[in-house]
Amino acid sequence: SNQHFFRGQITPGSSYRIRHCKTGETTKKHTSDLSPCPRNLIPFESIQGPDDSYGQVNKAVRTNKFPEASLIGYEPVQPWRVDPSMYSVTKSIDVEPFPSVAELNAELEDYIEPIESEAADESKIPSRVDTFGVFATAANQNLEEDSRPSSNAPSLSAQQSNEQESAVVNPAEPPPLHIIVANILASKDKLFFILHTVPGTDRREWRLVQLDLNTSIQEHPQCTQDGRFRVQFLISHPADKNYNAQNRRYWTEFHKSLGQYSMSQEYHLVKPTADRDSFCASNDLVPYSKWTHIHHSDVYLHGPFDFATVHGIKTRDRIATSHWQTLALLHNRYMNEPPQLQHNQSLFTFHIETPTYSVHSDPAISQEIAQYIMQVHYDMP
Repeated sequence: SNQHFFRGQITPGSSYRIRHCKTGETTKKHTSDLSPCPRNLIPFESIQGPDDSYGQVNKAVRTNKFPEASLIGYEPVQPWRVDPSMYSVTKSIDVEPFPSVAELNAELEDYIEPIESEAADESKIPSRVDTFGVFATAANQNLEEDSRPSSNAPSLSAQQSNEQESAVVNPAEPPPLHIIVANILASKDKLFFILHTVPGTDRREWRLVQLDLNTSIQEHPQCTQDGRFRVQFLISHPADKNYNAQNRRYWTEFHKSLGQYSMSQEYHLVKPTADRDSFCASNDLVPYSKWTHIHHSDVYLHGPFDFATVHGIKTRDRIATSHWQTLALLHNRYMNEPPQLQHNQSLFTFHIETPTYSVHSDPAISQEIAQYIMQVHYDMP
């Protein structure tokens, strides 16, 4: 490259006669063709590594790097120092701190949420009102924790899990509607065990549902007065069929929308994350849901309750042992079997590389959806 040496100040709009550093040849250039040399030049230091070592096998990099760039006659500042103007630039840069381990775990497993710490004297402070009018303290809530510490860590053994189970009272009749509504408003996840009549049959089965309060209020504003709410059905993940009840994951049962009054018989499972709703909306997935009077004795079994808290972590798909115990006490009211609280096949549970989205087929579910669609068309005005 043609490098020229010039000392002094360049005046814009002028022309200058310049001399080549090597040949001594002089020429005339306009100011627009000239780029003044900076006060300080900092040569780039190559990064040590295999490429750098291989590149210097036959010839090492020179100590004085300025002649390699055809900068003849430039003498760097000795000793080397950074221009003071650089300090003002570096001070103004707001460097984001490296995330903590907890933040990285939260990003990796975004379906769990940290819970707020309780007060110091939490064993004596009623933290929520039980469905049947008995105060359940925070100490009792700790006994309801699931045996699963996280989605990828091993669960506790069945014997250890039994030591954490709390006493469960066998409910007789559903509580009054105003008590249920109050507990619904106080609950975060609004989960219920209900009695569900399989469409087209007289078979009564227990089902885990999640009350959709927003849709219920929008489409039926009197829901808090007559107890008629919209509920979405949750289904156990097929990969967890050999696990005990507290280690099973329950995700919302989605189906492909085929129109206003029709849906696919295959069911879709989407991991309960923050962007699940947007994913389902973009893929025309709708939850399997229905209207029901949540307080009726032929519907209500247990609830509302929230997903289990495991070692200080609020899960989005696990149910605490005490709720399964309550369901087991009501076994004479439904025909299907509840999940086992203890499973003899394994002492530890691992959920490894579960797909975020999957499609499944089950003959019983396909038949139920077909009967449901037929009933919806039959009930159309």
